[in-house]
Amino acid sequence: MCVQTLIIKNFKVFKNVEITNIPTMAVLLGMNGVGKSTFFDVFGFLNDCLAKNVKAALAARGGFSEVISREQSGVPTKILDFAKGEGVAFVGELKTREDINNADRRKQKLDSLDILAIKGLGQFQEFIES
Repeated sequence: MCVQTLIIKNFKVFKNVEITNIPTMAVLLGMNGVGKSTFFDVFGFLNDCLAKNVKAALAARGGFSEVISREQSGVPTKILDFAKGEGVAFVGELKTREDINNADRRKQKLDSLDILAIKGLGQFQEFIES
């Protein structure tokens, strides 16, 4: 498995970036401060969220105010909408904008408040193969 497309919204210097056709091997070049290290930290942040929890991942980076892009714009689609361990998850295959608009949404509950909702997907009954 390899990452072919990456969409980053409101993470440090990246307000709204979509990178497509990512090759198996790539070299990132650029001036200081343009986001080379931040690009790799996207993966580190996700890893910390999945291995620990969101609170720990944010704390490792100086807190929420240090992670969120300043003067952010745009509204991302909420495939998962969770607060305090409960929320709604889209169900079905979500390949296009139309799939997202027509997707069923089901209520879900996480076992703990500090679990990242995307990590919980593997624990929801609808997503476990029989």
